Amino acid sequence: MSVVVALGEVLLRITPAATEFWLQSPTASLRVGGAEANVLRGLSQWSHLTRLISAMPEHAIADAALRELRADGIDLNAVQRRVGRLGTYYLDPGALFRAPSVIYDRDDSVFSKLRLADVDLDSALKNATHLHVSGITPALGANSFDLTKALMQRARQLNATVSFDCNYRQALWARWQGSPASALRELIGLCDVLFAEARDIAMCFELAPVNSHGKAGFEWTRAQVFERLANCQWLAHTSRDIAQVEVQRLSSFLSARSGETAQLGPVELHSVVDRIGTGDAFVAGVLHGYLRGWSTTDSLAFGQSAFVLKHGTLGDVLRATEAEVASLAAGQGLQIRR
Repeated sequence: MSVVVALGEVLLRITPAATEFWLQSPTASLRVGGAEANVLRGLSQWSHLTRLISAMPEHAIADAALRELRADGIDLNAVQRRVGRLGTYYLDPGALFRAPSVIYDRDDSVFSKLRLADVDLDSALKNATHLHVSGITPALGANSFDLTKALMQRARQLNATVSFDCNYRQALWARWQGSPASALRELIGLCDVLFAEARDIAMCFELAPVNSHGKAGFEWTRAQVFERLANCQWLAHTSRDIAQVEVQRLSSFLSARSGETAQLGPVELHSVVDRIGTGDAFVAGVLHGYLRGWSTTDSLAFGQSAFVLKHGTLGDVLRATEAEVASLAAGQGLQIRR
């Protein structure tokens, strides 16, 4: 059975009432977020053993967040507890032609202060068969970059496979004047499975921006990745066309170094409920197939279905059993299940 370990910050998400501006009414929803935790929560639902490496404050809100993650089956023994701040982000989901926006409040959180010297890598990676990280963590500062890189290197030494989701967040890198191109270039060279778009690869290798997206953009990305990254075996990404915030067309792509390539979509959505965490659902779905030894075609079908389903789920994480995701992947209808 696979043991999937992830490094990442658990966040508190604060969202105003649906379609409202900030403070338009004195209500807001609180949810548990965090890209890497979202991926683990998906994989836990599909019978993988999971473990999170993180740091959380010593207060009641953090306790509640950890209870939620523990209820999803995630091993939290590598989560350190410290006095300090919980990372937070504020999400305005937007509506119609009003674009979504995010305000990060993560400076000086207890996770951002976690250093390489604070983590016993071998203990955190005990029995791990796979490590998942994202570009969000190294974007938090030099300490976070050093920890991410060392963890990825140690996982490879222990013969665990490694996945990396570029998840480029310009606002986070800018806060400490980090160098995302050189940093991410180092990290993506250590992964077996890469989730990245053309703009990510152009940025990492300081290439001219690619204007095309969809299949043409993916073919360009595929050529660059398999030429430049010797360790990478699978490349995947999603494509999104947005007519309005609630009206979107979703496609996805997956290619193996061996030459196998799969493409799905577009799927038309006309009433998007919550876009946040949809990429994490896709990552979890593709990794589920990868860890089970499925073909690229079957893995992408599962990943695309998880991606689509998450758009109809409030909160940062997909709530769907393996059977429910597989049902959509198999093209089964939406009749009431009795």
